[in-house]
Amino acid sequence: SIYVRIYEGRADILRAAISGASGTPYHDGLFFFDIFLPPDFPSQPP
Repeated sequence: SIYVRIYEGRADILRAAISGASGTPYHDGLFFFDIFLPPDFPSQPP
């Protein structure tokens, strides 16, 4: 599963959490990613 949150006051900062798939060595793992978008997004691609 993948979960994405955006900060209410800052649309350029996101956090994603990915849970490991069952049947893999990552089954009990949670992986967090902080995503920072450029100031001109979405006018220009990241």
